[in-house]
Amino acid sequence: MGREGAERMSFIPEDFKVKESTVPWFEDATQETGVKGHYTKKGIEELKTEIKAAMSALGGGVTSFLAGNFPTKSPRYGYQIMFNYGDREGRIEIAALPLKNETPGKKKKTLKQALYTIREMLQSQFNSSLLVPGSAPLIPFMIDDQGRTLAEVLAESAAIPLLSPPIDADEYDGEGEFEVVDG
Repeated sequence: MGREGAERMSFIPEDFKVKESTVPWFEDATQETGVKGHYTKKGIEELKTEIKAAMSALGGGVTSFLAGNFPTKSPRYGYQIMFNYGDREGRIEIAALPLKNETPGKKKKTLKQALYTIREMLQSQFNSSLLVPGSAPLIPFMIDDQGRTLAEVLAESAAIPLLSPPIDADEYDGEGEFEVVDG
């Protein structure tokens, strides 16, 4: 029995959602627990300047830092970092770790840690881009015509864009290496 003329139906898993990871309290997060930047001595303005430099190294330009908060189960302070990349606009949102007991000093420290983390991420992406030809680390943060980042569009669509065809098992040597063949 042939399948010619039959409609192709798309399957979308019910549980395809961006899962929120368990976020530690600022007071419990230390370098020993894998969270860096807790004790940075740099000021907020110095970290913003370093973020601008790291963004510039990736070909983007920071246009603004907007402070605010995220209405999560445990409210979190953070920033919306707007930038240009070519002739397009992008946005990175960073939520600082939540506070058990808020004080002005702890709020400032958790915001500094968030900025420290973004700076580290951007610097790491620059280093990775040197080793991964053709990479464009800022693309997931670019904004579409409806104001969503491309990463948000992908997460909301529950559809995976067209990918390259699967590897032919007969051509794969199983050793994690590949052979470059001139066309």
